[in-house]
Amino acid sequence: MTLEHTELSTLVSTADLADLSSLAAVVHDATARIKEYHPAYSWKWTDEIVCRGCGDSLEIPFLTSTKPVADRVFADHQQFHLQHMLNDDQRYDA
Repeated sequence: MTLEHTELSTLVSTADLADLSSLAAVVHDATARIKEYHPAYSWKWTDEIVCRGCGDSLEIPFLTSTKPVADRVFADHQQFHLQHMLNDDQRYDA
């Protein structure tokens, strides 16, 4: 039997499941807020994009300035802000 076929409730306590569920809800809500605060980017130049939410300028390596690379750089930008929000939600400023 593999882990993916095992009920999680057979491996952890009810209290741990509640904590996990609560943590998952917090991460889900924070992710939604980040996508609201940092919804998309625009190309500024061939090696630079700008976040439409906060206005941050994000550099794209010049020889690899393609949409997939820009998407990855922007996802990293969102991830940075998500981590910041989760670590210090009370003082998060988009």
